[in-house]
Amino acid sequence: MPAITADSNMHSVLSQVTGVTEVRDSAGNVMGTYTPNGKADEGANKQLLLICFEDGASVLFDLKQAREVLAREKDRARPFRAVIAELEQRASQQA
Repeated sequence: MPAITADSNMHSVLSQVTGVTEVRDSAGNVMGTYTPNGKADEGANKQLLLICFEDGASVLFDLKQAREVLAREKDRARPFRAVIAELEQRASQQA
């Protein structure tokens, strides 16, 4: 089986992963799946995304938790354009 050697940044991120995790690049494209040793059976319950950015930074994103928050706070959601318009209005009022 081919292998990839993790540098110190990737090792730091992957050592925090506790279950089967989808790895995505900064554009959101799926690169593959990472499974920590001994965790192959736990992937069914978790929906974790490891997002890797071009600058070497990365973040572990819990998709299941995000969906739960969205369901709980759906009535508070606003379109992105509305948020930007409000921020622009606040900025012009402070100027």
